[in-house]
Amino acid sequence: MTIRVDAPLIWRVEPAEEPDEHGRDGWVGFCDALDICTAGDSLDELREMIVETMDLLMQDLLEDGEVERYLRLKGVKYSKDDSATPAVHAPWQLLACFHTASPSTAPDPA
Repeated sequence: MTIRVDAPLIWRVEPAEEPDEHGRDGWVGFCDALDICTAGDSLDELREMIVETMDLLMQDLLEDGEVERYLRLKGVKYSKDDSATPAVHAPWQLLACFHTASPSTAPDPA
């Protein structure tokens, strides 16, 4: 059986709030629909981590026979077919979210 998520899963991407233990800035991705997150030192690494995170999640759910139940609980719409090879196809896309300082917290330009 192949399960196909009907719409792309949105990943919000934000700069990490604090540098990592090596002093490097990074990026954090959040998929609210699936309640998962991951991080990377660069946007390219974050993209790789998103693919890996989703692959591992779906692989575990497939092995446990829980994909449909999980997607239903999360309110994610999907379709399925009767193919011989079990698989999950879940398209995704990045949505950049950048926070700006509000006037009360912005540095004084003077």
